[in-house]
Amino acid sequence: ESAHQVLARWFFSPRQSLRAIVQYTRLDRLAEPALGSVPAVAAQHAGGTTGSLTWAWRQSAGTVLYLGASRSRQGVQAVSRGNEVFLKLQVDADEARRLF
Repeated sequence: ESAHQVLARWFFSPRQSLRAIVQYTRLDRLAEPALGSVPAVAAQHAGGTTGSLTWAWRQSAGTVLYLGASRSRQGVQAVSRGNEVFLKLQVDADEARRLF
């Protein structure tokens, strides 16, 4: 079994940053025969790659807007793929109370 991750972050200004993450996993297990009362174990092969890119804009320490995208690929023989785009707004409760 192996897993690797790469994380990179770029800061364009005190308020703007970009984060990239790439993760890779792989599992290869050989079959094992049954031994006495211990059942046999089937061979297993699995793997996948996931990557994401997220831009963040900070209004303050607690209020942040995130915009990002991710792509994943799972499986060795039957490949499953997924794509996602997201927008997230995190608001500081104290700042929100001041507005209303």
